[in-house]
Amino acid sequence: MAITHSEKALAESRAAADEKLSGQVLAAMGEAHCATAQYDRALSYLDQAIAVKRQFRSGRHKNIGLAFSLVCRAYILGDRGQFDQAYLYFDEANSNLAGATHEIRATVQGWRGAVLLWQGHWVEAREAADESGRIAQATRCLTQLSIARAMSAYADWMLTNEP
Repeated sequence: MAITHSEKALAESRAAADEKLSGQVLAAMGEAHCATAQYDRALSYLDQAIAVKRQFRSGRHKNIGLAFSLVCRAYILGDRGQFDQAYLYFDEANSNLAGATHEIRATVQGWRGAVLLWQGHWVEAREAADESGRIAQATRCLTQLSIARAMSAYADWMLTNEP
């Protein structure tokens, strides 16, 4: 449903020649395709959205939308085993948030933790999950906090083999 509505919104934003709005819609489409594991389509939309968002970046404030598009791209690359590229996008996403205590930063750290878990980098995964958990707790995001704690506990268990 999100994809169908986004396609209509994209047509309307392009007809209105509203490049910023088109960038937002492209991002939403990429994020929706990422969520449904339609990675080739997601990357196409995310790349277009990232290009637009970078073009309009002023540097005066945190760019939450760009950060989320970047973290979606990073997650896809990690899921595809392109780990070095994934970490570059995670880092760029973090740099757009400038250390903010924001829910999207919890997502950046959480998804970085997931990619680290896939690689068996237990210590680093636990650190990323713990940071995600600290941010989630500060922003009162129970779902993100629960996921972060589960990832941290799994990494810890893999390190110690203790119940």
